[in-house]
Amino acid sequence: MEKSQQKRSRGRQRLPAKEKRNHCVSVRLNPDELSKLDEIRGSRTRGEAVRLSLLSKLPPVVPSVNLQLRADLGRSLGNLSTLAGASRGGEYIDVSEIKSAVADLRLKLIGAKS
Repeated sequence: MEKSQQKRSRGRQRLPAKEKRNHCVSVRLNPDELSKLDEIRGSRTRGEAVRLSLLSKLPPVVPSVNLQLRADLGRSLGNLSTLAGASRGGEYIDVSEIKSAVADLRLKLIGAKS
């Protein structure tokens, strides 16, 4: 069969043998431990969250309060950008330090380093 006539595979691509997950590990958790796992896993499955946690690849959990603050700060940063643009037509206002401070604060709120 020519290449153009070969069937294309659909769905997931097969992992190389070295990357296949063939081993199953069962864990028993008490209600508090299960609650903590559900809190950190986000939209991931429990198994995936445990695997990522083991590999230290879970992203930091952002408390819902910080999400709202981060959104508010984003709007403030947008307002500062608008102010800077308006100042270009007249008096110069240097807001670069303020923008930098707000951006650093936003990163700190989500647990990232600035």
